[in-house]
Amino acid sequence: MKNIHKSFFNFIKAHKIWSVIGFVVLIIIIYFVFKGNSGSVKYDETTVMRGSISEIVSVTGNVKPMSSVDLAFERGGRVDNINVSVGDKVYVGEYLLNVASADLLASLNQTKANLKKVQAGFGDSADKTALDFVQAKNSLINVIKDSYTKADDAVRNKIYSLFTDPAKYRAKLAFSTGSFLQEDIEEGKDTVNDNLDFWYWSLSGLNNFSDLDAYYDTAKTNLIFIKSLLDKCAEAVNSLKADTSTLQTQIDTWKANISLARTSVNTAIETLTSTFDQYKTSSLSVKISQNDTLAEEAGIEQAKAQVAAAEAELAKTVIRSPISGVITSLEAKLGEIVPANKNIISVISYGDYEVEAFVPEADIAKVKNGNLATTTLDAYGSNINFETIVIKIDPSATVIDGVPTYKVTLKFTNKDERVRSGMTANLDILTNKKDDVLILPNRVLINKEDGKFVSILNPLDVSEIIEKKIVTGLRGSDGNIEILSGLDEREKVLSLIK
Repeated sequence: MKNIHKSFFNFIKAHKIWSVIGFVVLIIIIYFVFKGNSGSVKYDETTVMRGSISEIVSVTGNVKPMSSVDLAFERGGRVDNINVSVGDKVYVGEYLLNVASADLLASLNQTKANLKKVQAGFGDSADKTALDFVQAKNSLINVIKDSYTKADDAVRNKIYSLFTDPAKYRAKLAFSTGSFLQEDIEEGKDTVNDNLDFWYWSLSGLNNFSDLDAYYDTAKTNLIFIKSLLDKCAEAVNSLKADTSTLQTQIDTWKANISLARTSVNTAIETLTSTFDQYKTSSLSVKISQNDTLAEEAGIEQAKAQVAAAEAELAKTVIRSPISGVITSLEAKLGEIVPANKNIISVISYGDYEVEAFVPEADIAKVKNGNLATTTLDAYGSNINFETIVIKIDPSATVIDGVPTYKVTLKFTNKDERVRSGMTANLDILTNKKDDVLILPNRVLINKEDGKFVSILNPLDVSEIIEKKIVTGLRGSDGNIEILSGLDEREKVLSLIK
């Protein structure tokens, strides 16, 4: 090291002029380097603008059916018949399968025979009154069933003729009325179609021991609803004018169909009402007659109860679908002995799906019922969007990986055959949105203990940069933030370029 120092100093002594020049050049280089660095602080200008800002909560969830049931026999036995397979569509009340029931059927027939025997013990007057009552019952039952037939014809043969693809949910009229009347008719068609399905199923249990008052109420309610819908259809059709898209012959056919349907339904309502009045009168006569035959009445009621009990036991051997949907599992085999209360068949709702997602507690206060969400499914990629809406928020937390979360349920706003149970859903829930507000990128803000600030040029000395306190509002998911006060539109804000 000493030799190096000695050589260095000897070189300087031998080359004094070049050493001085090199030293001066070094000083100049150092000066300009430091001068360049001291002036390298630069700022970027951002203009306060008006625009829209949206607050979005993004979570992931799973698609689930809105309804699902696991079904079992109330009474065990040998599987006697299976009417469905996995993947089949079923409707409310549809028969699915049953176990052997010959013994129960025999018991039911015996109780019915006993009922007839007890009823035969009435006196002549009681017999006549009871016979009139049975006939009134039968007449009412027949009229109720005939009411369904007329209602079904009015809807599916007459009203359906006004629609394109009428069996489809939310089908459209074959013509346009240009008013709310069209929407009422289209929605009414779907409602009355569902009512007819449920009415048809309920009629399978209609017999002499049924609550005819309830069946009457159902029939009359349905007929009145259909009458109202037919009146709207008549109003719509009668206002049509023939043109190139709708010929006069077609309009005349629609008018004739609706006219026939209205006449048929009005007649059905009148017949139903008068028959029911006769039934109630006959029922009252029976009660008056039974004041003198309390013992016989007690015997009949007991026999009826035995029949009802036998029917109830027989019903335990049959499984019917409580919902409209799709069979997802079937564990029973023909001839197999199955125990009671063992789940052997499952049904999920078809077409009606919801999404369950868990929102962290940091975001749950932002989410409200009614919030719309843009939803994508992993199965179809991020370019295909489905709209969902928040319908339920669980009040209690669920801890996932040590983080408190809240289950949020969203419903698809439209039925879509592409949606399947179990799919992974990516949700962007729009929790808030404001239009025409002042916005700035969040990155230009300076956060301090006493509030938020931005850098601006001093209006009194443009060579000086000062900090100005502001009040902010909604924080957008795109990196912008709402400015409530402290800045004006088109005002310039500085941010350090790093």
